[in-house]
Amino acid sequence: MSSVGTHLRASFARRTILLASLVLGPSVWGLCQGQEGVDVSLALQSSPVTLHEPVVVNLSIHNDLAEEASIDLGYDREGNFEFSIVQPDGSTIRPPHLPRRNGISRFALLQLQPGETYWQRLLLNKWYPFSIVGNYRVVLTLATAVAKNSGVPAKAEFSQQLTLEVGERDEKRLENVCEGLTRAAMLKNAETALDAAKSLSYVEDVVAIPYLARLSRQGPFVVVAKYIA
Repeated sequence: MSSVGTHLRASFARRTILLASLVLGPSVWGLCQGQEGVDVSLALQSSPVTLHEPVVVNLSIHNDLAEEASIDLGYDREGNFEFSIVQPDGSTIRPPHLPRRNGISRFALLQLQPGETYWQRLLLNKWYPFSIVGNYRVVLTLATAVAKNSGVPAKAEFSQQLTLEVGERDEKRLENVCEGLTRAAMLKNAETALDAAKSLSYVEDVVAIPYLARLSRQGPFVVVAKYIA
């Protein structure tokens, strides 16, 4: 019964991804049919955004194989991502890889059971500030290796272009964004809370100051969140 339930949940998740790709369109959502039976999808959490607002891409990786698959995402599960950004003036930049830092990091190797889907948020502001109003084209590439029990690891590359619109600064919207991130940072789910704290720390605007101050004093992960804030 559990295998049937797993299959149904996987089928539902894939239908949801397909529906989202049709509704949102290719500028917001990308689905990369993966080498070695792995599907990688990328979606902007929000577009348009306003100036100084965090830019987040939701990543999902689905194992469509009948066996376990291992995918190398690099240091802190971000190191194997590369970016090419076409700025509003038409010029192209390629942000460097993030430097390694002191402290705890996530294991690079992701292991997925048959039919399993992994979800992760990528905070693009870590690589690039999006500090100019206008339209951006962002090409995200995951250069990795996919390993399975029945064969040797194979190199794989997943690439997708997304279109992001950055609008003028909107103080009220920034306040709402900061309030939502602060609430999320108070949750008892460690990964969600710390992701929210990191996103808040990249709101480079005076609006964020009281929310960062609150985060440095309250919450179940205040010791770590204080450092982030």
